[in-house]
Amino acid sequence: MEDILNDFYDSPVPASRLKRWLASFIDYLFCFLLTGIIQYFLDGRPIHGEIGMFDLEGLVRIGMLLIPWLLLLPGIETINDGKTFGKAFFKIKAIKSDGSKIDFGRSIVRHLLDCIDFLPLAGILGLALTTNNKKAQRLGDRVAQTMVIDASK
Repeated sequence: MEDILNDFYDSPVPASRLKRWLASFIDYLFCFLLTGIIQYFLDGRPIHGEIGMFDLEGLVRIGMLLIPWLLLLPGIETINDGKTFGKAFFKIKAIKSDGSKIDFGRSIVRHLLDCIDFLPLAGILGLALTTNNKKAQRLGDRVAQTMVIDASK
């Protein structure tokens, strides 16, 4: 937003790297717990069959891992004004780079690239990327044209 009286731009303050990492840790812990619960209820029940050259059980197991991660986090982030459980706890949120509310499509793109930003080496790549740009954007944020800001200010 432009302030006409003072002729400066009021840009949002990027969230701290520590808050972002801790919020991601909480979100992924939640997803892994949910996946564990789903797997607990599916274990012991026979899943038989084949789909082409893939076995049905393998596809179901892969789906159990992807569905909470790929739909739950972006869904919550979209419905809850850019905040997942971890982000809400640390009072940070994801927005579009222009400052508007994040939509489901951009949130999916952000989280598709989590496997590059966060999972290898406990987020070292994501941390390195956020350190080297003004908006503190990781790869997922750059591709989706989003950023994570401090929502408490």
